[in-house]
Amino acid sequence: MQRSGGPDASFDWQGYIVETTEAEKDRLQRQLEAKQVQIRRRTETYESAVQMLQDELQDVEHQLTRSSPTRDRKQQLKRRRERLCSDLRETRERFADDMQRLEDAVLELEAELAELCEAEQLLEQAVNR
Repeated sequence: MQRSGGPDASFDWQGYIVETTEAEKDRLQRQLEAKQVQIRRRTETYESAVQMLQDELQDVEHQLTRSSPTRDRKQQLKRRRERLCSDLRETRERFADDMQRLEDAVLELEAELAELCEAEQLLEQAVNR
């Protein structure tokens, strides 16, 4: 963007719009990439947490069926199993909510990027007329 000197100086609107549009597209693209990384990390964390809970649950089930626990121990194991099932359910629900929020954010960014690209094309068409 340049201004020429003198009384007939004019601002390079086309150059300004092109630069601004490119900067905005870069910003949106970086945000999209960050959200995708965030989705991958949350998925990995979720899968790890679920696996840990399932392993613990399997261990409790094994203790309940394979050994002959005392009545108190059996009650303790049943309560532990209920807590693990509850934790597993809550983990799945939180993950689903988190993924929905992240996917909504990605859709918003993609829509914003698409609008920007469409506006850029319209500008190019207007300039080329």
